[in-house]
Amino acid sequence: MLYFIIGIISIIFFSVTLKSIRKGAKLFLLLVLIIPYFKLGHSYFNMEYIYIIFLFIVLLIKRFFSKKAIVWPKVANYYLMFVMYIFFNTIININHYSEITTIFKNFFFYVKPLILMFIFSNIQLNHRDVRNLLDSFVYLSIIFLIFEIGQINNNEFITNITLEYYSSPSRLSIQNLIEFYGGIIRGVSVFEHPAYASIYFLLSLCISIYRLLSGIHGFRFIAWLVLVFINIVGGYLTASATFISGIILLLLFLSSYLLYKRRFISLIKIYFCVLILIYLISLNCNYLSNGDVIKYQIDRVYNLEIFNTRFNSQNGFLLETISQIKNNFIFGLGILNFNNVFIGDSMWVIIFYYGGLVGFIIFSTFLIQVIHNFIKLQYDLLILVLWVYVFVITGFGIPSFFTPRIQDWFWAFVSIMCVKRYSIYLGIGRGYYREKIESFAHFT
Repeated sequence: MLYFIIGIISIIFFSVTLKSIRKGAKLFLLLVLIIPYFKLGHSYFNMEYIYIIFLFIVLLIKRFFSKKAIVWPKVANYYLMFVMYIFFNTIININHYSEITTIFKNFFFYVKPLILMFIFSNIQLNHRDVRNLLDSFVYLSIIFLIFEIGQINNNEFITNITLEYYSSPSRLSIQNLIEFYGGIIRGVSVFEHPAYASIYFLLSLCISIYRLLSGIHGFRFIAWLVLVFINIVGGYLTASATFISGIILLLLFLSSYLLYKRRFISLIKIYFCVLILIYLISLNCNYLSNGDVIKYQIDRVYNLEIFNTRFNSQNGFLLETISQIKNNFIFGLGILNFNNVFIGDSMWVIIFYYGGLVGFIIFSTFLIQVIHNFIKLQYDLLILVLWVYVFVITGFGIPSFFTPRIQDWFWAFVSIMCVKRYSIYLGIGRGYYREKIESFAHFT
């Protein structure tokens, strides 16, 4: 039945995209968070990739026949440089490796952000569109929280949907939870892994807190306060050290920002609301089916032991990976797996393994340029900077900038926001670009 629904939704998406690439791109961002895998026999198809390729092809065809300019944000060149460096680094070292198919499959994973930046640089999204999309990102947290509650309470219907449609053989975290705990005792919602769900709730929390700080009153203030509560509960139910440490660091960042801006009342308001909510949730920890797991994760954060399983000098599972990085510290190894080491669970370990110090510098330069572009904007600045901050700090424990489903939103907003200021024009029809900038600026 659900596959039939997926088919109907996909037909609607294809039809909307053919009619309006702008509406199709917005619909894509919403669908990518909720659309499940499509299983055909023993094969799993990620609908996200199908939608991206369709958007890309339709955009190229429409640009070709309309003879309008193709826009490319200059900031994307830094990420393109990173991808090209990783590619050539892989080619140089490929003589020692045989699984070429796996290499190029992994390489496409890092090319996908380039395709997303290309797509969203060439559609007419204005400030109002961005605001509505960000708000929709938060509204979905209500559905995701309901999903989590059903998972940790072993609701048969939701558990079956999770196993059948929101898990794949390439990620075994859900199966591992069931084998170890006898159920999905840590909320994963639709994201396959508790840490992935935690980064969604952190990003959603950033938007919710920003809305509270934007001077709203009355019912709107109460509504967004409820959404703050929903996102804290959602992150809490993941029983993830990523969320617990992330919310602490997020509050520290907000404190520094509000003190710098001399917004003392806002600081008191945020701390009062968030700390009260956390306290109320903590009181009910004993009544949760995953209460013991949550307490364990809180103790890990409190005792600064959250990285012990990864980097412990005796039994950390990234020790062999770190050893390979030390031996190839300057240039890295490319997308190759020598000696079957584990490559994952840390964004920065992945970057150092693939690109070494050179790759790290290139990727860091890209992030600095992104933040520089964001600072030039006067609207929704705090949300965008907070998102980069969350991706950076959570990157020590998960592949944050490349988190499945969620990463698409980051790369889309990078291109939408950065194309306004610095772009390269390819083709003809620059008048279209000026028209686009004027319509975008109309809502600033």
